[in-house]
Amino acid sequence: MKKIINGKVYDTQTAKYLGYYTNNQTSDLDQVDIRLYVKRTGEYFICGEGGPRTRYAVYNGDQSYSSGWAITPLSYEQAQDWAAEHLDADEYIRIFGDPGEGEEGTEILSVSLPRDVAARIRRSAQQEGMTLSGYIAAKMSV
Repeated sequence: MKKIINGKVYDTQTAKYLGYYTNNQTSDLDQVDIRLYVKRTGEYFICGEGGPRTRYAVYNGDQSYSSGWAITPLSYEQAQDWAAEHLDADEYIRIFGDPGEGEEGTEILSVSLPRDVAARIRRSAQQEGMTLSGYIAAKMSV
C-alpha cells in the first residue's frame, strides 16, 4: 500500500517491515491488523487495515461501511510506544535495542536536528542494536 502524506511517500512495498499486531477478533467486521514499518530514511509508520466496525472503516455513502486501511506516520518515540504496547519484548528489543533498567543520573534532553541527521543517527543506532540514548552516549564518551 502506498500513500503520500505531507508531501512524503509511505510505501509498504519499499519500507522495512518490523512487526505485526492483530486484535484477534473472530468477526471480520471487528478485525484489525496493523504493521509497523521503517523507511530507508529512518521514518516510522504503521499501516492498519480493519473491518466495517473499526476505525479503518470506509463510509460508502449509502448508510453502510466497508473495510478500509490507513497509513499513519510515527515519530521515533511514537514507534517505540506502539511497539511496547503491541509487540512482545523480544520483538521490541530486536527493533529498538534493549532499553535496560533505566540508569540513575540520566537527564531528558530535547534537541532539534535536521531530519536527515536525525534519521541517520536513528538508523545507525538501530543497526548497532542500541537505543538512541545508548548510541549517542557511546559516541560521546569516546
